[in-house]
Amino acid sequence: MNILLFGKGGQVGWELQRSLSVLGQVTALDFDSTEHCGDFSNPAGLADTVRALRPDIIVNAAAHTAVDKAESEPDLARTLNATAPGVLAQEAARLGAWLVHYSTDYVFDGSGTRPWVETDAPAPLSVYGRTKWEGEQLIAQSGAKHLILRTSWVYAARGGNFAKTMLRLAQERERLTVIDDQWGAPTGADLLADVTAHAIRHLQQCPQDAGLYHCVAAGETNPARRPHNSRLNTQKLQATFGLTLPHWQQGVARMLQEALA
Repeated sequence: MNILLFGKGGQVGWELQRSLSVLGQVTALDFDSTEHCGDFSNPAGLADTVRALRPDIIVNAAAHTAVDKAESEPDLARTLNATAPGVLAQEAARLGAWLVHYSTDYVFDGSGTRPWVETDAPAPLSVYGRTKWEGEQLIAQSGAKHLILRTSWVYAARGGNFAKTMLRLAQERERLTVIDDQWGAPTGADLLADVTAHAIRHLQQCPQDAGLYHCVAAGETNPARRPHNSRLNTQKLQATFGLTLPHWQQGVARMLQEALA
């Protein structure tokens, strides 16, 4: 099985290199790769890469994730989060390849208190959320075999994220002040990567289970993140792929051990 991974330098992409390696040959690219284009600001170059490598599976872990910055550069955010994934979906459809893509709870408006399910209507509030929602739609409309995993509050011992920012600030300040009225589940990049590999194996045998799933760790808490309600219901994912997702505290404890070692 030939796997083409985009966004290898990110938190999830880094973990995917490990989890996908047991499934086949992985070609991992980033925005600055030289032999093949992995730059999502160049959708035509991405198409050339797919046509040259002819993968069985395309895994897209690249995105414009700077939520506030996206407000001032909506065209770039749209290119990275919608246009480029749409091109990958079109190329996957032509090849008969699978496309795995990651989305976000930001496609919802954060209202209410119950966990969001996959059939809830998106109503994004930000450029980031709107462009990620557009990306989902382009993939679904392409006719490509696809798996979209919506997640939230991703962290890892590697790279920048809320948890590591708090660790750094705790060393610099005597007192920390954070917003505590937003609810969700911190989700480790390693968990996302492992679920992805498991789901790909499953889909090879049960392609009818393709589609959109919510994937976050179990439990909930209220760190300083937005939107207000980032809870995602994962019953569909767990039932379809035979998974029991661990509580978010287990993953955070493991990350802290690694980060503080």
